[in-house]
Amino acid sequence: MPSFPSDPVLNAVHARLRQWNVRGPLLVAVSGGADSLALLRCCQLLQDHLGLIVHAAHFDHRLRAESHLDSDWVQARCRQWNIPVHCGCRDAASRDTHIEEDARHDRYDFLKQTAREQHCAWLATGHTANDQAETVLHHVLRGTGLAGLSGMPESRPLSPEVQLVRPLLDVPRETLQQWLQTQHIDWRDDPSNQNESLTRNWLRHRLLPMVRDRINPRVDTALHQLASHARDSQIAINWAADQLQSHVTFEDSEHASTMTIDCAPLRNVPSSILTAFFTQLWINAEWPRQRMSTKHWQALTQLVQHTGHPTGHSLPGSIQAEWYRGQLTLRRLTE
Repeated sequence: MPSFPSDPVLNAVHARLRQWNVRGPLLVAVSGGADSLALLRCCQLLQDHLGLIVHAAHFDHRLRAESHLDSDWVQARCRQWNIPVHCGCRDAASRDTHIEEDARHDRYDFLKQTAREQHCAWLATGHTANDQAETVLHHVLRGTGLAGLSGMPESRPLSPEVQLVRPLLDVPRETLQQWLQTQHIDWRDDPSNQNESLTRNWLRHRLLPMVRDRINPRVDTALHQLASHARDSQIAINWAADQLQSHVTFEDSEHASTMTIDCAPLRNVPSSILTAFFTQLWINAEWPRQRMSTKHWQALTQLVQHTGHPTGHSLPGSIQAEWYRGQLTLRRLTE
């Protein structure tokens, strides 16, 4: 197995891609910034080692008058490295006031479509350890639970055909910039990254520097470690929740989908595990979760722990929950 001990960045990317068994066509999202450019170059250098066929994808949000220059620059760099590049764009005039959210949605729609068109089962993005720290802090400030504290996952399904991977999630941004300098590779700095009216930029340029100066100079590492610990805890909770599936029976009919849960063995199970248990039931049954709030999940756990008279709740998605004689019945009417 090849390794690159004198090149920590290349070694980190190689280890992650090998861990996930990434091979064949791989689409790399490239903005032109240091992070994504370092990832693209590493993937290109690892093509023969891992059996990769690297493609690049660049999306122009058109939030700046000169943003097309980034696209031109990325295309020129890809031609220099002999990497196929696919570009897309969107007119900012068709976007509403939620700039950050809309931009992310547009970008990932383009990346999913490009991955499908190029038969890429893998999409790699250049998110770094700093991005992870900023994400966790953002979630904390908005209010979050354990899942939010976990930050961005290293890998997750982006669609049924495409797996998203983040090989640089443990690598600091500064390390990548130093690596590019040693490789004599320049990059593009997006001026919009200095716009502090955008929440992520304000966290990066204002709040985090203050925290480093006044409280903890290693706050980025602390937040990154918090995400790792939260993720490990979530994995443990999900594992415990999976052990409860044997207490559920399923029945489908022409007019309804029904789950019946034997509550007695679950009565003393901690609420956090029960919530994960119900969430998994919803996922397995492909029931809608968008409108399920903390209040709804709590109502379900209380029904499991119920010992009195029959009771029930109406839940989003035309789902009815009813407790009777130690059994909880969840029934969703089919259209």
